Amino acid sequence: MELFKEVLRGLFIIPFTAGRTLQNEEERTENKMDGSLSSSVFLTCLTSIFFVIIGVFTSKDYSILNDHFVIMGIRCFLVLTGITALSMVAVLAYNNRTVWFQTPTREDVDWKLKGKFLWIFGLIVIFDTSLKFATNMQCMLSGNFITYYAVVSFQNVMSIAFFIKQLAFLTYFRHFKMRSCVRTNYGILTVLFVNLCLWFCTIVNESSKESIDLRNETLSNRTYADCEVNSTFNKAYEKLLMFFIPVRIEAALLSTSFLLPMLPYASNNVTFALQLIGRDEFGDVENQPLLQEQSEPSTTFRERHPFLFFAFITLGMFMNIIFIVNTLIFVFVFIDNEQTQLEMFPTWMGILIAYKSVMLVMMFLVIRMFVQTESGECSEVEQRLTVSEYLLIFCNAASAASYTLLILVVIHNYSLETVTTRLFLTRNCLDIVGKFIQTIIIVSFKHVAPRRTSSYIPLRYLYFLLAVGNFLMWCGNSFAGFKLRNLDAYGFANGGLFANNNNLRTFNRFVLTPIIIFYDFHASMDLFEMYTNSRNS
Repeated sequence: MELFKEVLRGLFIIPFTAGRTLQNEEERTENKMDGSLSSSVFLTCLTSIFFVIIGVFTSKDYSILNDHFVIMGIRCFLVLTGITALSMVAVLAYNNRTVWFQTPTREDVDWKLKGKFLWIFGLIVIFDTSLKFATNMQCMLSGNFITYYAVVSFQNVMSIAFFIKQLAFLTYFRHFKMRSCVRTNYGILTVLFVNLCLWFCTIVNESSKESIDLRNETLSNRTYADCEVNSTFNKAYEKLLMFFIPVRIEAALLSTSFLLPMLPYASNNVTFALQLIGRDEFGDVENQPLLQEQSEPSTTFRERHPFLFFAFITLGMFMNIIFIVNTLIFVFVFIDNEQTQLEMFPTWMGILIAYKSVMLVMMFLVIRMFVQTESGECSEVEQRLTVSEYLLIFCNAASAASYTLLILVVIHNYSLETVTTRLFLTRNCLDIVGKFIQTIIIVSFKHVAPRRTSSYIPLRYLYFLLAVGNFLMWCGNSFAGFKLRNLDAYGFANGGLFANNNNLRTFNRFVLTPIIIFYDFHASMDLFEMYTNSRNS
């Protein structure tokens, strides 16, 4: 019997609980590991397996009803697993709330900004799923394909329950420091796994629909789709689809950015960074004696010049207004005329180049302020990168990959002598350089505040204008950009490398492009947080 127990322990317990040794003696039973290593490896492998399954079955023809039962079964399994994992971690955290809860030492600016968008995106996703549920219920009550629509309706209800539970979980437990143990590690990683799989379901489903459209296959080929097409709820859903798809992706990625810091082995870095910020408050405590001794202002410090300050703010507002008006014109005036869109494409590129060039100049001004900061007047804390910053770096890498791919496609398929091609290449090069420098600024200067600089322009206004610029880019790319998909990649749908390799085209559009869009949103929130902190310092 003892030998049998040892075999079971060697085959199942140790491989699935491997990790760091538990520090709390009360949490130790027969197992002394927290499962941090095994949970990461296991969930990573499981995610890749589900990606393959989802990709194979979703990419098949929509007329195969059995494939849809498989996909619906996978979705039901995912949301039920997510609900179970959230419930397990929530019960465990609530029972240990007196130990795990940490009173915030400073205003949570990150949650104050991103938390509102998380709820907005989450409620839109719930509304999106509710429209699907209403459509499926209407079709089921009509007596056609009752079993299929019953399964889909059940999956819709479970999805709504999962999204509601996840929003409540992230809101209630955001100040909890999860203790590292098998249940918390597996629970939080399982929720991450569910979000990633649901996100992948969305992008693969949209790419499959596009592939069917490219083969001139219509919804009439789906024998069970007549009810959906004629449904009143579905007509409303189709009109709002261009907004629902980007929001689904943004909601999944934003939820992931909040779940990652909750991992027990990631929370140490995040808590460490927050404690440093709270204790230091950008140098107000450490540099207090230094600031008191320096009663006279530095002779090299110059007050801002009213004319230059006004000119700079006016330039920023002028560029933002031009960008907004240009985007609205493309969306609401030229949206139904593809030929006009292509003719106006050089103008669109020229405005984007000017807008991004101004943002690039502002980034260099920020760097210049820190370079010219006098010795002893810069408050700085040493810290490791937070999970949010790792996510920003990852999004920047994905953005560079996407822009490089587009540059190679242009060089491969188009003449470099045309003005439009040169403008497109210039815009992509500016995007690569701009996002790289902006990432360096956010990662390096987010917790640094210069006390005095030789600049006519206050640093906080640079942060504010950069935040507004990124937010406008996010709005344009997320909603207007999705509507202007015919202009995607310089009209490559009509020929070239993307037309010959549809998988490459869909991967760039539905995988890399959403990450670029999320980068703009994430950067705008970080920069606005830097603006708030610099204003209060």
